[in-house]
Parts: sequence; C-alpha cells; structure tokens
Amino acid sequence: MFTRSRFFKQNVWFAGLSLVLGAALALAGCDNSTSSSNKLEGVPVGTWTAGYGDRFVITANTLAYYDSSTATAPVYEGTIQYIEYFNITTGVMIIEYTADGKPEYYQYDPETWQPVGDPVGPLGNFHWVYLTSISESSM
Repeated sequence: MFTRSRFFKQNVWFAGLSLVLGAALALAGCDNSTSSSNKLEGVPVGTWTAGYGDRFVITANTLAYYDSSTATAPVYEGTIQYIEYFNITTGVMIIEYTADGKPEYYQYDPETWQPVGDPVGPLGNFHWVYLTSISESSM
C-alpha cells in the first residue's frame, strides 16, 4: 500500500527525470555551430534593374538601392548578412544598414503631398530584399 509521502516522492522523482530527459533531447537536437560559411554563397553581384526602373547595385558583400527618381544617391545601403535561395530564380537577402545608409521617411500632407515634420528612419537596423524572377539583367 502506498503512503502519501512515498507516492509524492515517486511523482516528484518522475517529474524531475522527465524534465532532465526532455531538456537533454531538446539540446541534442539544436545546431550549436556558429559557422555561416554558406550564408553568403551565390550573391548575385552586379547592377540589377527591377521591372519598375529601380536599381540594386550589389557587390560581394554590400547592397545599395536606387529609386528610379533619385538615381544619384542610394535610398538605402547595407552589408549583406544572409542570402537564401528558394529555387533558381527566387530568394531573399537580408542586409544590415550601414551607419549612413538608413533611409529616411516623411509624413505627407494628403492635400499638397508636401513633407510634414522631421524625417523618421526605420525602427530596426536590418532590411530584407525579396529576389524574384532573377534573370541575366533583372530581379
């Protein structure tokens, strides 16, 4: 016959053992490697034109985006941190803005379309670029 204390000790022991085994299994399944050797493979180096006239100038480790209306200075630029292809013509690239490469945005008056107030930047330091329909000259 089980006494209350013996039943309690068995349940506590079982719960503790379950937690330890669960943690061990969870940690065994994690990839703890810090190697990112394949994260920048296949960067599409060159000047790429989007279907609407905007340009992306990409080097082996940087990206600069030029709006079709402001061709002299990039709207934003950054260091490529990660690139992943989903198939041969589609993927995503993550960049970290450079110190002076963050874009600035304005609020606009809906009647005059003139900027109102001071410019504001994006909340974070990272931006993603979706690569689609990659061909010899465009994406």
